[in-house]
Amino acid sequence: MKVLLIDANACDRERVVQMLCQTCQAVECVEVSQPQELDAAMAQAAYDIVLSADRLLWTDGLAILQTVKQRWPHTPVVLLTETGNEAMAAEGMRAGLSDYVPRSALHRLPMAVRDSLEQARRQAELQRAEALLQQSEAKFATIFRTSPNSITLTRNSDRVLLAVNDQFSVMTGYTASEALGTSLLELNLWADLQDRDRLLQALYSRGEVLNQPVMFRMKNGTVLPTLVSARMIDVDGTPCTLAIAQDISALKQAEAERAAEGRFLQVQLEVARLGLSNLQADMLLPQLLAVICRAQNYPVGLLWRLVDNPRALEIVASYGEGTAPFVGYRREVHDPVSLAAEAIRTGQPVFLNEIKTSRRVRNSVTRVLQIQAILALPLVARTGRTSAC
Repeated sequence: MKVLLIDANACDRERVVQMLCQTCQAVECVEVSQPQELDAAMAQAAYDIVLSADRLLWTDGLAILQTVKQRWPHTPVVLLTETGNEAMAAEGMRAGLSDYVPRSALHRLPMAVRDSLEQARRQAELQRAEALLQQSEAKFATIFRTSPNSITLTRNSDRVLLAVNDQFSVMTGYTASEALGTSLLELNLWADLQDRDRLLQALYSRGEVLNQPVMFRMKNGTVLPTLVSARMIDVDGTPCTLAIAQDISALKQAEAERAAEGRFLQVQLEVARLGLSNLQADMLLPQLLAVICRAQNYPVGLLWRLVDNPRALEIVASYGEGTAPFVGYRREVHDPVSLAAEAIRTGQPVFLNEIKTSRRVRNSVTRVLQIQAILALPLVARTGRTSAC
């Protein structure tokens, strides 16, 4: 990735370069701190992306944006802004700026770079698809059919599908013969009609849409997250819309896994911090429970321990609204309907969904707290004995 970095502050440039090298692959960064260096940099071949400070000693970010767009119209530009300079950032977005990152939130820079590059790639793909429509039908048909993304051509007057490529059928489950002559609405592809309304409103007001999240319902009922880019074009005198939809379900899954990993690491750090403290058990256990519940977005948490050598389970800590009165609540360790007792007896996690229809957990705790599902996790002591849940 070739980056043009324009910033008069050497320390700020160094921070940006370090962050890019740590989070992106094969980064080549050309640094500019004065006008003569900018002239030399602009004389080179195109860059993948341009990062510029909003304020420079000889100019500002908007002027840099204009210069870059005149030289390389499709190169994404990201501004690094100072606090209080949101007005310039907003004006820049209207003038073609891809994104802006406040220096106080510089951790957002890698994501802004990736998103800007992806948006530029999609816009280029959309322009290539539109150009193909203006070429010979045979040449267009080959590219249209073999695109890795779903491509559709829709008549604007009634939203009827005039053409779909092979990937549309792979993604949605509808063959071309089933889809042509109908609309996405008739095929029940819109999982959320508000997505349709937002997309059409943006399309008719701006003439194009880039990377709009849309949930589509497939023929088999599966709901698929996509990013849609679309542009209004004219085909043989008929106003139409050319749209490209990319399946991002794998990306969403990867993001969810990264978020879960981040929460897990945070829990580990918090647990280690508490473990190194000198807190007594009656103070330590509620804090550990709160750390775990907050990290996993659990609204309610109860910590059970074996008591009475060990014939019973007792709630010794709680987390969540309305849980405090249940501290001290007991159940027999051999209670056949208690999920906590089962987790401690077996040493295995126990999960139960749709509690309202289950006979196992009809007790005052679930009724009062209106719990919908339960996950019981056994806690194993250093001796290997399960003593809490």
